[in-house]
Amino acid sequence: MTRGLEWTRADEKKLVAAVKNATSFEEAYALARAAFPALRKTQDQNITQKLARLGMRLSDVVKANQAKLAASDQAAELSRFALVAKKGLTLEELCDQLDISPKAAKARLAEAKAAGYRLDLAHGEIGYVPPKPLKGEKKVIAQPGEEHVFAVASDLHIGSKFCLEDQLVDFVTRAYKEDGVRTIFGPGDNLDGVYKHSRWDEEHHGFHAQSTRLAKILPQLPGLRYFMIAGNHDETFEKETGMDVCRATEDAFRRASRHDFQMMGARGAYVRFAPKGGRGVLVELWHPLGGGAYAVSYKLQRHVEEYGVGMKPDFVFAGHWHQQCYIVRRGVHCFLSGTFHGNGSSFGKALGGAQAIGGWVVRFKQTKDGTVRDVAPTWRGYYEQEGVRELGLG
Repeated sequence: MTRGLEWTRADEKKLVAAVKNATSFEEAYALARAAFPALRKTQDQNITQKLARLGMRLSDVVKANQAKLAASDQAAELSRFALVAKKGLTLEELCDQLDISPKAAKARLAEAKAAGYRLDLAHGEIGYVPPKPLKGEKKVIAQPGEEHVFAVASDLHIGSKFCLEDQLVDFVTRAYKEDGVRTIFGPGDNLDGVYKHSRWDEEHHGFHAQSTRLAKILPQLPGLRYFMIAGNHDETFEKETGMDVCRATEDAFRRASRHDFQMMGARGAYVRFAPKGGRGVLVELWHPLGGGAYAVSYKLQRHVEEYGVGMKPDFVFAGHWHQQCYIVRRGVHCFLSGTFHGNGSSFGKALGGAQAIGGWVVRFKQTKDGTVRDVAPTWRGYYEQEGVRELGLG
């Protein structure tokens, strides 16, 4: 800035950057004077006029930032309320701990439920309500031109230092460009969560940081859509705060102006994938509990054997175990879905075993009666470090 309030373009950019987060006129003027020590209080009106000429009304900036601050305060207050309420207390105990009236507690409970926290009042007690299994199935109508192909990417563990983001992006991009994939399914553990054993292995801490990173990392491509479920790592945020992690993850994508991502439920979901809008195929996304078996396909086979009458899908994709395999059992095409999480953590090394890094691209045909034919799964595998290792001979 030169004398007499003559502004260069660099000065103008600096001024806008200085005041863009102000929550009052006084704060805006103070920030401007901090950025330009030569300015005096008597020149505050000149700052307002200069910003207006740059297309920035200071009153609008202040109001918008005040609204953001109020929303942030409300979110923090609801979070504190949920941390106490999720423990399972009587209404009276909750009021005593928070020093609020029963009427105020019920009003705050309503706000928390509207904001997506899994809390409820029943029989005089407030507590956390676990997610219920998805009843029935959801239908996914394919985009025009999409035929009989989809991809599966599981156990991403976004937020972990050992999440293989480059490999994940390469998998999605190649499936889209080379295989014509426009639908990607995910059987859980999209986020790394808040397990105590992994807190030191995380690069992005907390739900906001991890969900924001997920929305940034997953490629946004024309016509491409993601349909995911929550796994045990995702659900740690629910157990920690009482939030509805499926709804909250979708909200993170909406904040990033993305509408290509949808959570189908917790732990499991049936999805009807209909490339031509007809019967299509029934896909089960499953995120089980417990460790894997010596024979990698054993628990997958047992799962298929337990289907009741009329419950068999055409495809089932299991996450959680970080392994890959493909078998056909009782007419069901069964997959272990792999992972995009490396095995570099101390906890992972203690568990032992090698991760199957990569994802599936599945192409198939159907008869006019809906019978699945010519299933052609492609395992696209990756490694934590890809390079030629020199071997000494002799």
